[in-house]
Amino acid sequence: MRGALLAVLLAFGSASWATGSFSVSPVRVDLRSGQAGGSIEVINNGATEVQLTVERFAWRAGASGDQLEPTADFVASPPLFDLRPGERQVVRILLVRPADPQRQLTYRIALQESPPKLPAAGLATVLRVTLPVFVTPPRAAPSLHWRRIESPEGLFLEVENRGNATALLAGIRLEAARELEGGGGYVLPGQVRRWRAPDLGRSVVITLPGGSTETVELHASR
Repeated sequence: MRGALLAVLLAFGSASWATGSFSVSPVRVDLRSGQAGGSIEVINNGATEVQLTVERFAWRAGASGDQLEPTADFVASPPLFDLRPGERQVVRILLVRPADPQRQLTYRIALQESPPKLPAAGLATVLRVTLPVFVTPPRAAPSLHWRRIESPEGLFLEVENRGNATALLAGIRLEAARELEGGGGYVLPGQVRRWRAPDLGRSVVITLPGGSTETVELHASR
């Protein structure tokens, strides 16, 4: 959960203040065949009241990385709410566009904490949590193609998702069981991800959610 938190510092002086913290469950929303809605639960684990705004984004793979664009494809209710310490709030998510029968739709929902009212001098840390929302048609699945790329700039590991659903990687191990930095995460349909890997061999070991592993032989490319 901590990896999903983005801390934004708001400086008002030299003193130090902190907002309450909150948690969200589950950490992703999966809408499958026939499902138009889902929900998440937000809990204020801190000692102070927080105000949260819910933002909605279409999530796509771009040439320079993930791209988030505001969307009205789904609604989130309530879009703004206050939580006292220990309180819980269910946020309901409802798809208002037709699901794609051939390809998974990918979105993100963001929960943004409003900055508190501070004295003239103070420093607040506000939290922003983003969660994936997937709308997946029947039989949709990822299809990952792995390549070992040799170039004048060095060796690179590349994966392309040629399927019609998102893949989730827990990690990638190179030669001598070395973990590839930044090797985990989502690979969207149509997305290509590339990592610099100076000691890349002819295969890698992929760690999947749940801890299972799979050895993948790499296609050579220049």
